Amino acid sequence: MDGNRRIVSPNGKHTAFLTCCGEIRFGPEYFHLAVDERDFRERVFGHLVLWSPDSQIACVQEWHTLDYVRGPVTSLLLIRPGDGTFFRFPQVKKGFASPDHFVNSTLVLRHFDRHVGGVQARVDLETDLAGIREWEPL
Repeated sequence: MDGNRRIVSPNGKHTAFLTCCGEIRFGPEYFHLAVDERDFRERVFGHLVLWSPDSQIACVQEWHTLDYVRGPVTSLLLIRPGDGTFFRFPQVKKGFASPDHFVNSTLVLRHFDRHVGGVQARVDLETDLAGIREWEPL
């Protein structure tokens, strides 16, 4: 296990802390997350944290199960530490949703779907962050 990770926002005002808490069978490590003073210890996350260029949003990969047979089941979670809100994308079943990069106010998402027979397909999606209206309080 790699251990703890500290990912600072581009402007240096926010920090995401990942604390390694285990590894799934034949798979990657999983982590607990804290962003600034907010602790998400009751949830489990992958190793990815992507900050928007303006440091307003942290995008993380949330895991919804550690069960080897049922998983992976993941989704992306957007966290706005400045106003204490979040937005969750729909779950990806049998795949890892991953933030890839930001282009201005657009987030490019990537996930790999596992199909029957073990074939994987890469899916890239773009989301205009300005169009998200369903932000919820943390």
